[in-house]
Amino acid sequence: PKPGGMMRYGIPAYRLPRDILDGEIAEIIAEGVDMESGRRVDNPSDLLAEGYDAVLMATGAHNGVSLPIPGRDLQHVYVNPEFLRACELGEPLPVGDTVVVLGGGNVAMDCAGIARRLGAKNVHAICLEAEGAMTCTDEELEWAKEEGLVVHNSKTFLEITGEQGKATGLRFAGVKSFRFDETGKSEIELEPDSEEVLA
Repeated sequence: PKPGGMMRYGIPAYRLPRDILDGEIAEIIAEGVDMESGRRVDNPSDLLAEGYDAVLMATGAHNGVSLPIPGRDLQHVYVNPEFLRACELGEPLPVGDTVVVLGGGNVAMDCAGIARRLGAKNVHAICLEAEGAMTCTDEELEWAKEEGLVVHNSKTFLEITGEQGKATGLRFAGVKSFRFDETGKSEIELEPDSEEVLA
C-alpha cells in the first residue's frame, strides 16, 4: 500500500526508521516522479496503451522460499518475507513464548528481533555456518544477541515436528562440514549422534 518495496516491507522499522525512508521517497517525488500505490498491473503492455513509452518492471523479492524439510506446512511455520510484511502492515503473525529462526543472515536476525518485539521470551537461531562465518553482519548479530537471541552454529535442520497440524519443535543435527554444489544445493556431512530437538 505504500512505496518503498522491501525497504519498507522487509526491513523492520527499528532498523530503518520510516521517517528516513519516507524522506528519501519524498526526494524522489520532488524530482517529478508520480507514484501510485495499491494499483494492480496484470499486463504491463497495457501501460503502453495508456501513453507510456516504456515499462520497467522492478518488482523486488517479496516471495520467500520454504525449506524442503518435513513440517514446513504446519501451522505457525512462516516464511521470512511474509512474517516481516505482516508486521509492517500492522497484522503481525502470532508467535508463542519460544521461537526458532532457521538461518544466520541479516533477514534471520530481523525476524528474531521482530519475534522478541511481538513478545517471544526465548528466541533461537539455528544456522549452518560456524560462529565466525555467519552471513549476517557483525553489527546485526551483536544487536540480536543483546536482545537475548541464542545462536546455534554449525547445525542443520532435519524436521519441524508437529502434533495435530501445529508446530511443536525442531529436530536438528550438528554439521561436520558443508558446501554448496554448482546448482546451489547444499551437501552436508553430519556429526555422528548429534541430533537434538528444540521444543
